[in-house]
Amino acid sequence: MEAPSFHSRLVMGVLVLVATTTATLGLISARMSERFLMERFQQRMEFLARYLALNAEVGLLLSDQEGLGRLAGNLLSEPDVVKVTIEDVKGRPIVSVGDGGGGLMEVSSPVVLHRQEEEEVFLNSKEGEGVLGYVRLYYSTAGIEGLTHRVYVNFLITAVLLSLVAAASFTVFARRLTSPLKELARAAASVAGGDFGIRVQGGFLPETRELAKAFNHMTTAIAEGRRRLEETYQDLMEQRSMAEMGRFAMSVAHEIKNPLGIIRGSLEILKKRDVEPSTRETMIHYVEEEIDRLNRLIHNFLDFSRPKRPEFTEVDVNSLLCGLLDKLDLEWCGKDVRILRRLSDGELWVRADRDLLTQAFLNVVKNACEAVEPGGKVMVESFLEDDNVVVRITDDGPGMDEEVMARAFEPFFTSKASGTGLGLAMVRRTISQHRGHVSLQRVQEGGMRCTIILEQIDRSEGE
Repeated sequence: MEAPSFHSRLVMGVLVLVATTTATLGLISARMSERFLMERFQQRMEFLARYLALNAEVGLLLSDQEGLGRLAGNLLSEPDVVKVTIEDVKGRPIVSVGDGGGGLMEVSSPVVLHRQEEEEVFLNSKEGEGVLGYVRLYYSTAGIEGLTHRVYVNFLITAVLLSLVAAASFTVFARRLTSPLKELARAAASVAGGDFGIRVQGGFLPETRELAKAFNHMTTAIAEGRRRLEETYQDLMEQRSMAEMGRFAMSVAHEIKNPLGIIRGSLEILKKRDVEPSTRETMIHYVEEEIDRLNRLIHNFLDFSRPKRPEFTEVDVNSLLCGLLDKLDLEWCGKDVRILRRLSDGELWVRADRDLLTQAFLNVVKNACEAVEPGGKVMVESFLEDDNVVVRITDDGPGMDEEVMARAFEPFFTSKASGTGLGLAMVRRTISQHRGHVSLQRVQEGGMRCTIILEQIDRSEGE
């Protein structure tokens, strides 16, 4: 699952923050409003009870039950008042109007004689001596609870609307903020692809404009640096080519010198009139042999100096090795060298130039066969490791010392008396052209091991 973008996470984060803040403030405000409304409602009911008690004083003094009933009935017209009773000082009901049920709240107020209140200070009357009776008011909280519920709902709706408005507003803002960043990401991908002429705009924020300006300067600097690097690389390649040409000429001169010396000496002998036929035949054989050697040298030098451009196709490494090893068996079995094989089951497919890869394997196996003594053996293995095709050629010869192994892949370097020093160099170049890797290791039991690693291809996708 793809991770959400910076724009989405920014909008979601702000939306959660705004929604949480609005809901928290709304809940606190609703609770405060509920508390305020309940206190005011309670105070109103107490006020109504005191008001009725004040007006019921005369009725209690005169025992005017009818008048008290009218006063109590008038109070029932007030919202949320359900029942009103007026009692005498002993708690006996005098008037009771309304039909009270369960779950009602009650508030009471004493009916006090006003004259008694004025004389209390002077007569030191005890508390309750001037009470004529009590007014009890029963009321329902359903109305105020419905009002507080509506307050909660209104706060919730307001919080949702504010969150949506904030989300919509911040979406626009975030888009304007992230658009320059997306443009920078696309431009960076283009630069990675080699387009150094691309330029970006910074948007409306000073920070993104500075970032765009720095990015444009960077691409300009990269383009200039690449141009200079290419020029330097070209100079180095020219110098390297000149050096290679010098080494090439020296190697050619050195390698041709010995065959030419042998040919010259053979011709000097052939000039003599008293040369025996057997000696003449031997000298002619030497000349032919050295001419063939010169031909091989020139052919190898030309192959190395003018490398073939690979033509890649799908190649089964096991099939290629089987055909190659069958031919080499015929050549080396007469020299008492055994070529063993341990190839993996199935097919190992790579993209390769069949001719170049065959020549590379041929050079390595041939070197291994030449390194062993009569009676020795060479093991050729192939297997799959980490989606790579691995070919391993191991011989039981004397091996190489550190210096020879370190320079084994250098062109024109050889430890053989008749070698050109190009075999392993051509192997490394061929494997590099195939995006592979070749290495040499000494075997603990004795001998050398050459490991070639190539990238496997999955032919099932193409099928």
